[in-house]
Amino acid sequence: MMTYENTIRFLADYLNGDVYFSIDENIENHNLVRAKAQLELLRQIEEKEDEMKGVIKKYGF
Repeated sequence: MMTYENTIRFLADYLNGDVYFSIDENIENHNLVRAKAQLELLRQIEEKEDEMKGVIKKYGF
């Protein structure tokens, strides 16, 4: 859930003119790049969801 939330926050900040998160001026569309990275991380988490649930079940977390 946090990964999704960060995706939305970075994207919203990008759309609002980068007013909340500090950005590196040397990275074009820095918050958009961040949003895309978070979205890719979310995709990978969803891809491995069953495996992660198995680890949690195995170790009783």
